[in-house]
Amino acid sequence: MLSLAFRPNEITLVAVTQLARRTLGHGVWAHAYLLKRQLTINCIVATVLVEMYASSGRLELAKQVFAASSDRDTRCYNAMLHGLAIHGHSRVALALFDRMHSTGMLVDGITLLSVMCACAHARLVDEGLEYFDRMEIEFGIEPGLRMHG
Repeated sequence: MLSLAFRPNEITLVAVTQLARRTLGHGVWAHAYLLKRQLTINCIVATVLVEMYASSGRLELAKQVFAASSDRDTRCYNAMLHGLAIHGHSRVALALFDRMHSTGMLVDGITLLSVMCACAHARLVDEGLEYFDRMEIEFGIEPGLRMHG
């Protein structure tokens, strides 16, 4: 790409990072390129980077990207919540959810699935049931079969 005098932008690098999920090196290169060129890390780029780092077990890098992103949306929060939950950082995930909810950010089914995953990993049965009970009442999300897994 660069040898053809083509300069990738943020969207190009999102595509490269998504394609490179199996090869972390390409995603890390894309992230380094973004930083070197001082390109904007908007919520889409941040979400893809958080997902990439979290899915490869590099939670510290995922946290750094998340913290540096000033433009977070529900998807970005969901990526970080999911990464924390699947890697056993349940209390941190639940604290992040509380922060997300307190800022008025939209909570969706994916958000609550990650929260319940965090509860399951930490064997927080009572808290998991509380979140499950709040789904429909507080968040307007009807529990479905996927929520019982």
